[in-house]
Amino acid sequence: MRPLATIGGCLLLLAAEVAGHHGPEEVVAELTAQLEMDPENVELLSRRATEYRALGMHAQAEADLRLVLGKHPQSIADTESLARVLWARGKCPEAMDMIQRAVELAQPGRERAAGWILKSEWELEQGRTDAALAACRNAFQEDPEGMVDWYLLRSRIEERLGRPADRLAGLKAGHEALKSIVLRNAWVDAALDAGHLDEAAPVIETELAKSRLKSSWWIRRARLRLGAGDPDGGTQDLKAAVVELDRRIHLQRPDAKLLVDRAQARALLGDLDAARDDLALAREHGADPWEVGRLANRIREEAKPTP
Repeated sequence: MRPLATIGGCLLLLAAEVAGHHGPEEVVAELTAQLEMDPENVELLSRRATEYRALGMHAQAEADLRLVLGKHPQSIADTESLARVLWARGKCPEAMDMIQRAVELAQPGRERAAGWILKSEWELEQGRTDAALAACRNAFQEDPEGMVDWYLLRSRIEERLGRPADRLAGLKAGHEALKSIVLRNAWVDAALDAGHLDEAAPVIETELAKSRLKSSWWIRRARLRLGAGDPDGGTQDLKAAVVELDRRIHLQRPDAKLLVDRAQARALLGDLDAARDDLALAREHGADPWEVGRLANRIREEAKPTP
């Protein structure tokens, strides 16, 4: 007769083999069969919870994870997984408590910082902007260099709080630390939002000179020109951007980011009905909800009568 540890190891190896060759439904069925022979195997329960999450079966995932944590309450990964499942089920207060527990269990540094970032995202989603900023700052205290998404999250929080100088400085620091083009572009956008036109201008002109696809940079230069009191130049850039975007946007499979760009250009041109159409289509095709919200606000601002 095989020792129990050997049997358990064989079960886990079989589960890994199954996961590598079948979809989540089949993996769940195999894991369930194995759990009938070894119902308290927390590794199998944890794996099945992962597959349940992939299938959107959050109630079943919650049940498995609670069994796992009943036996291994110090498991950071399973604690965070349960937090995510609770959030997906709309059990937001309990999810927040669970992610706080995951933060406390985590090792100092990046592991703990990642928990703070998730907590920050959820605080922001619930409209608790000050709490979101505090959690994000805690993440950077744990891991000062951070990651690209962390800087973008902090930028969004600071934008909502009306802190343009902090937002601009944070994105600039992120670009300098990580050499990220994404953060460089976000910094340019923040500079335009804050009216720091001289800071944004050199980057915009450099990118227009070397980029093959120029629409996003034409829109940025249009914003710069409009802010500097050059409406004719701004209009010329916006029209050029729309022409390029019309060529690039696939009618049957449009790219949501390109739709957002065209909607922004059309809104700045005063073509608000077309901008709203692009906004609706971008939302339908999975555009970033934050970008959709910002664009909707811009369209509303453009629609206001001039005093």
